[in-house]
Amino acid sequence: MKDRSVCLIQYVDAHTHVGISDMPEHCRQYIRRVGLDPNAWPPPEKMRESFSNASVECLNVVLIPSYPCANNLRVEGVYQQAEYARNMRDFYYLFGGVNPTCEFDVKSELEHQYSKLEIVGVKLHPVHHYFKPNDYLEKSGSQLLRVYEFAEDHNLPVMFHTGTSVGVGSRNKFGDPLYIDDVAVDFPRLKIIVSHAGRPIWFQTAFTLCRIHENVYLELSGIPPKRLKEYLPRLAELSSKAIYGSDYPNFRGQTPYGSAQEFAEAVGGNSDIMRGNILKLLKGI
Repeated sequence: MKDRSVCLIQYVDAHTHVGISDMPEHCRQYIRRVGLDPNAWPPPEKMRESFSNASVECLNVVLIPSYPCANNLRVEGVYQQAEYARNMRDFYYLFGGVNPTCEFDVKSELEHQYSKLEIVGVKLHPVHHYFKPNDYLEKSGSQLLRVYEFAEDHNLPVMFHTGTSVGVGSRNKFGDPLYIDDVAVDFPRLKIIVSHAGRPIWFQTAFTLCRIHENVYLELSGIPPKRLKEYLPRLAELSSKAIYGSDYPNFRGQTPYGSAQEFAEAVGGNSDIMRGNILKLLKGI
C-alpha cells in the first residue's frame, strides 16, 4: 500500500497507446526505427505498476487506439486494447475510433464499440486518414456527420489528433486545429478534445479554440514539460480545460510515471490538469 503522505499527485493519463501490437508492417517498421518494440507489452497488471512511483499515483489510464502511421483501415487498435485490458476495466478506459474516409457503416461500428467494448470516447486522426474535421460542409454524405451525431447522442467526447506527425505517410496539413472551429459551432453539445494542442505549429490556434468555445478542451500530450510555458505561456487561463496525457510510448526511454512526474512539476501539481478535467469529460468514470 502506498504511503499517501509521500505521494505528491494523483493523476489520470488521458493519452496512451498501450496494448497495441498488431498493426500494418510499415507502422511496425517505423516503431522499430525510432527504438521502440511493438511486441513489448508486459501483462496489464505489471503495466499498471509502471504508471506510479513514490511521487505520482495513477488512478486511470485511457487507451487511445491510433496506429503510429497513415493507413486506410476502417478501425485501428481498439479491439486489441479491449482484449488487453478486459480484466482491468476499473483502471484502463477505452477510446474507440473509426476511419471516416472508408465506406462502411460507421454508426453500427461505433454502436458495437460502445455497447460491447464500453468505449468512453472516440478518437479521430485527420493526419493519418486524410480528412479535415469540417469536411462535412463540403462533401455530401460525409461519414463525419454520423460520428459527431453518435458522439453527441451518447455523451462521448471526440478527440482529434492535431499538429504534426512524423509517422510514415502522414499529411500534416490536416493537423491544423482551425478546421475544428466549425465542428464546435455546429455541434455545441459535442465535447471536443484537441490532442497535442496543435504541436508544434498551431499552439496558438488550439489555445484560442479552447478559450472561445465552451465545448473544446486542450489535451497536452507530446509536449516536452520543460517547454510547456514557452509553447503555452497563458496555459493558466485554461487550467479548467487543459488535460494531461503522456502519449506513451512516444520516445525511447520514456516511462509513464516519469512523464507524469515531470508534467506535474511543470503545472505546479494542478489537480484539474492532472486528473480533474478529463474525469469530468469521460462518461461512467
